[in-house]
Amino acid sequence: MIGSFDYERRWRAVQGLEAPGAAGNDGPPSRMGTLSAQDGPAGFLDTPGDELGARMARSFSGLATRLGAHVEAGRAAAGEARTALARKHGISGATRLAATFQEKIARGALSAALLRLPPVPADFLACRAALPGGGAAAALLEAWAAGKRLGSTMLLVLEPGNRGRTELEVALQFLFQEQEGRCRALLDYLAGFRAQVGGLPAPPLGLAGPAAAWAGWLAGHPEPAAAPAPAASPELGRLLAERAAVAEEGRRARPVRDHLEAALGFIRGHWREHPQDCPTCGSRLPEAVEGTVAGLLAAAEGRLAAQREAYATLTGRIRQLEQGPAGTAPSCPVAPETRRQLQAVAAALLGPEVSAEALLRDPATQGAFGKLLGYAETPPGLDLAVPDAAAGAAACAGAILEGWREADAALAEPEAWERVGKELTRRLAEVVGQHLPATLEALWREIAGCLSPAPWLLPAPAWFRPRTLRGANRVEVVLEAPDGDRLARHLLNDAQRGTLGLAWTFCQHLVRARFRHAWMLLDDPAQAMDQPAFRALCRFLATLLSLYDHAGQAFTLVLLLNQEDRAMDAARETGQGLILLGWTGRQEDAAVQRVAIFGEGVRSPQPGDLFPRAAG
Repeated sequence: MIGSFDYERRWRAVQGLEAPGAAGNDGPPSRMGTLSAQDGPAGFLDTPGDELGARMARSFSGLATRLGAHVEAGRAAAGEARTALARKHGISGATRLAATFQEKIARGALSAALLRLPPVPADFLACRAALPGGGAAAALLEAWAAGKRLGSTMLLVLEPGNRGRTELEVALQFLFQEQEGRCRALLDYLAGFRAQVGGLPAPPLGLAGPAAAWAGWLAGHPEPAAAPAPAASPELGRLLAERAAVAEEGRRARPVRDHLEAALGFIRGHWREHPQDCPTCGSRLPEAVEGTVAGLLAAAEGRLAAQREAYATLTGRIRQLEQGPAGTAPSCPVAPETRRQLQAVAAALLGPEVSAEALLRDPATQGAFGKLLGYAETPPGLDLAVPDAAAGAAACAGAILEGWREADAALAEPEAWERVGKELTRRLAEVVGQHLPATLEALWREIAGCLSPAPWLLPAPAWFRPRTLRGANRVEVVLEAPDGDRLARHLLNDAQRGTLGLAWTFCQHLVRARFRHAWMLLDDPAQAMDQPAFRALCRFLATLLSLYDHAGQAFTLVLLLNQEDRAMDAARETGQGLILLGWTGRQEDAAVQRVAIFGEGVRSPQPGDLFPRAAG
């Protein structure tokens, strides 16, 4: 059944059902409307108490609704900020103790401010500490160990009296002075090692490989088999120098040969059309380029062959001198001159009494000695900056105080929002408790009485019981009883429950949507009603239409019913038209039947007809 005004305009209003909602209490009427689902009123008594309390608080004041939303948003944002701060410092999100935050923040600031031993110096000190005379390196490693003085410094920082910047700087000063001393000691040690390497008689280049070969040979021979290295021979030194010179000449001549070979290949493959032009610079030559380059390549290869032959000859003479008298075999694959150089490096860096052979024979030191040879070839850098102790203590104290202030704010804000929320809940509970009986409850009970043909048949009068439980406002629908109030949903039947639910729907419409909504749709609210109760509902709907008609406001009422006789009763009672829909999935114009209940100029008596003065 559709009531009020012509069908086409009413049908356009029904199309607005796609976006139902509640309009505000200010402004002109909109296309928004009130929608009541088929089982919506019956579930009114089953609404949780806190949700019903929230609805009633919103009915009393839009400001209360906005305040509640603002408090909930602030509480959520404060909780997220506290959780983010806890995650930032590696603290459990459930932690609420300020002392835990202070300890974690101070420890994190100290760990970030203190320097860590760089990897290269750390590895160098470790290998040096494993070798003879490495006590100073071991002491430096121990001094750089993380957390050595951190525990005692944390006790000073967390003392209750150290909450000012000056007190914190004093508490941190000793730790940063120790750090400055460690940095200077490390730089001095690395500079001393560089000085030792610079004092070697010959550059320690490429000694790691021969040292590894010597260690491998020593591992397969008992100690007595290792004969002392022979004395240096002047002839051997001269031959080694000559061989090095020949090797250098060959190294320089090889790129020339490679260039000529590549040029000849290019000329033969791609330069056939320009036989007398140089492919590099384009100069015109008197003879063909191919023959000139071929001659230069042959000369270069001849020089390289001569250098190889000279190198092989010198190598043979060096081996003869190293092997000693004819018929004796070499005792070690590493040349004696190389072994003497290794011994010189060990004596210069580790002490004159240290034996390179002993270091390579011992598995505990041969790896460290090999690393030391690498560092002798490329010493660790001296790019470590010495921090200023006073500046470091001041910066660390500032970081700790800033972190503490942030933690204090992050921990205090949720508690502040919690107190605000409790106070708002308390005040809203007072407002609801003071105004509910005389406002919403009175209107709801009056409408429920109008919808009930015999309200005296209820077990007891129904009323709203507001209370605050666990910080939330709750409102429950109860029935009065001598031995205590009882929840209405446990004592009423389906028809009574539906009547109280419909009363709440109309109460909300009159409070929040009256003259603001353009339509109302009720989806078969009479399923559990008997005929007297349905007639009471129709009388109330007619009164509601008269209210809008008296105010001159456009309003459309859509009442969906499954029973034709009840639809005709509702149409007669309200003086409106009736539309019958066929049982098809899609309602075409042919399936829609418009039924005129009254003839032209004839309709059911309405209050405006019977009481013209009241209508005027």
